[in-house]
Amino acid sequence: MRKLRKAMALLLTLAMIMGLSMTTFAAPDSDPTTSNITVNGLAAEDKDTTVNLYAAVTWDKPNSTWVVANWAKNYINTAQNPYTITNAEGLVDAVSGDPTYTTTLSQGNSSVTFENIPVGAYVITASGEKASYAPMVAET
Repeated sequence: MRKLRKAMALLLTLAMIMGLSMTTFAAPDSDPTTSNITVNGLAAEDKDTTVNLYAAVTWDKPNSTWVVANWAKNYINTAQNPYTITNAEGLVDAVSGDPTYTTTLSQGNSSVTFENIPVGAYVITASGEKASYAPMVAET
């Protein structure tokens, strides 16, 4: 009985030592310079809801620098790393030009995901036939 206990203790010790030497790794991000933005809470009853993303700040991967849209320069402080939005309401009001990304949801859908977009800051607008939405700002 005593030898059995010693053998079991030895096996348990070896198992613990082997278990400590094992490591785990997170799967690497396929592209850390892209991200997803999901917009929830849209009216499913509304048909043809349009959701637009306007890029205020994006990451220029080849030059490793942030690029600020001309219409957004007065509302973003790029002197800090990472950048900071100094006036979100002003940023929303300053949106101009064509959206960087746009999609139209059909009736019955209440959310949309924009996948693999460059990291940065985006102003999001949504409009439908029956519902009206407040603009949003998302940073990825």
